[in-house]
Amino acid sequence: MTRFLTKRNRLAVLCASLTFATSAGALPSAAPFVAVASASEAYDTQVLSDRQQIAQNDVNPNKQLSKEAFARQKVDVETFSGHFIQDKLSDYQVYAGTVIPGLMLTGLNSDLPGVIIGQVSENVYDTVTGQHLLIPQGTKILGRYDSETTFGQSRALVIWNRLIFPNGKSILLGNMTGSDREGFSGFHDKVRSHYGRALWSAILGGVATGGVAAAATNGTDDTSFGAEAGRDAARNISQAVNSITQKNLNIQPTIIIRPGYQFNILVDKDFVLEPYDGYGVFGDAEAAQAASNVP
Repeated sequence: MTRFLTKRNRLAVLCASLTFATSAGALPSAAPFVAVASASEAYDTQVLSDRQQIAQNDVNPNKQLSKEAFARQKVDVETFSGHFIQDKLSDYQVYAGTVIPGLMLTGLNSDLPGVIIGQVSENVYDTVTGQHLLIPQGTKILGRYDSETTFGQSRALVIWNRLIFPNGKSILLGNMTGSDREGFSGFHDKVRSHYGRALWSAILGGVATGGVAAAATNGTDDTSFGAEAGRDAARNISQAVNSITQKNLNIQPTIIIRPGYQFNILVDKDFVLEPYDGYGVFGDAEAAQAASNVP
């Protein structure tokens, strides 16, 4: 009967047993443990407060005080997990930690949001035995990417949403993260930072400002109408150039991923599939029977 209890029931039975044993005198009173836990919590709160204060006052670029405070961070006093071993749900299960290799069929340009399409490049089998083909090579993968890049960013954030098998069946993935073949999160291929546009506008603006000021002024003490107009024109051009340069500096970098890019999907949740045979989905016995009927 015990093995058929749910996790919640097992926890309830464990708590009830501990309570009965304590009241019967088989176990010591819980009061000392509560006192120790309260004192530990007060200490942890003080340490956390000190760490936050140190972080605010840490002006060192290398953050040495914050690193020292990290070593004194809040102590985790929970020594019991509360979780239990879980049996596998199926022989056709793909566990978290599995890597699904893929290949980009479409390109990615972070200037605008959009959908990307990939394709599984290698067969994927069940995690436990590795005998059952679950995701065949050629399975389509649908995903999306984050088009909001920031200054200095060089990798595109990609999530994959759906698998479409060659036999027409499909399954949702639930936003699994894409990584490169080395396991680093995000995709990295080509990056356009647009620094040249900002530099070129600044150079042209400087030349134009200096040319107008030099042409309209004969000397440093020239107060003629032409000199005043030249200085005003140079000032206006300088302000316009500064505005254009600032706008060019605010342009987000463009990340480009070309078709054919090789990537991995990092499975972060277990999911159950069915053995794949190319036409339909059968169990082992049905698949053997179907093979025996082939002339």
